[in-house]
Amino acid sequence: MNNDVFPNKFKAALAAKQVQIGCWSALSNPISTEVLGLAGFDWLVLDGEHAPNDISTFIPQLMALKGSASAPVVR
Repeated sequence: MNNDVFPNKFKAALAAKQVQIGCWSALSNPISTEVLGLAGFDWLVLDGEHAPNDISTFIPQLMALKGSASAPVVR
């Protein structure tokens, strides 16, 4: 993908050494994920290692973040 069309603001902020504030979520509910996304965090980790998440719960959570500025990180 062309980075000019789809800029990665999260990576750009890290490269510019800007402070990034985020949240680690062990919740598997897309409504909770949407609320966290709208809370103003720069990034959200969706935990799949120590939380009840798998591909079937990650997809709705990622869709719930579509309207937010939070960068999703899936673990």
